[in-house]
Amino acid sequence: MIEANNPAGFYYIEVRSVKKYKTFRTLNVSEDFSIRRVIGQQADGIWETVKWLVGKASAHVEDGKLVAENQSVQDLFKRFDGEPKFISGNRFTAKEYKNIAANEPNFPFTAKYISESS
Repeated sequence: MIEANNPAGFYYIEVRSVKKYKTFRTLNVSEDFSIRRVIGQQADGIWETVKWLVGKASAHVEDGKLVAENQSVQDLFKRFDGEPKFISGNRFTAKEYKNIAANEPNFPFTAKYISESS
């Protein structure tokens, strides 16, 4: 299992710029803590997905592409319009087909609140 507070153990897949959000929450969405969702709250109170964190044990980089190691990560990648694009280091960017509201049931597991920052 990935340590809950070890950011180095993840690939970051950014789906929105963090600039318009004032508060962030990290939610675990997999039983083994390998997939996390970072949501941001706008000034008007609306929460949106800002980025996804995928444990390095659940994906790897091959020829500049992020490759899923298990079904949960494959399911996450299906939410994107195309494959995640490499930025630098452990950072990627992707576009979601649709916004996943913070209160929408998570796939395929129930979200567990991990942390909040402002």
